[in-house]
This record gives sequence, structure tokens and C-alpha cells, in this order.
Amino acid sequence: MASRKSTFKVGSEEIQGEDSYVVFHQMSFGMVLEAMKKGEGKTKPDEEKDFTERLLKDAVVEWNWVDDNGDLLPLPSKGLVIESLLTNEIMWLVEQITGKAQAKNSS
Repeated sequence: MASRKSTFKVGSEEIQGEDSYVVFHQMSFGMVLEAMKKGEGKTKPDEEKDFTERLLKDAVVEWNWVDDNGDLLPLPSKGLVIESLLTNEIMWLVEQITGKAQAKNSS
């Protein structure tokens, strides 16, 4: 019987170091299109932040990411404050969610 694969796991060594990973929930095509529009600079900064928070809450299912002290970061859906992430971490997460990284790697 067919089974829809709704999650995928990605190693994040280049962002969080050895053995780090993130498990993502696959996003709908509509959500990805909305993310791409936001990335084109057609929104205000507050709208961008709100959308990014929603995107991370919906997409990040599991991770083993830590802060500068080595303490496990809470999941976005469990109280992570988006401002506590580094810019490159947010950019990497959004790329994974929207599939831009996969598209770059396949070209």
C-alpha cells in the first residue's frame, strides 16, 4: 500500500557541527510559493519575521541543535525565539524547507 512520506531528515553539519540534524515536515506547494514571494522582498520586515516564524513552527519536527553554551534549543513549535538563531541558521532552514538547496545541488 502506498504511504505518503511527509518528513525528511537533513544533516546540518555545516551549520551546527558534527552529527547535527533537522527533521522537516514537507510543506505544501502553496506554502513554498508564499515563502518564495516573501524572499523576493515584497513584504515588510514584520510580515517577513511572522511568516518565517510560522514556516519554522510548521516545518521543523525534530532537531538536535544547540546554543552557544551547548544547551539544546527548543523546537520552534515549543517556544524557540527566532531571534536566538543566527542569520545563517535561519537562511539554511528556509532553504531546506523551500527546496532551494536541493535545486542548487541538482544543477
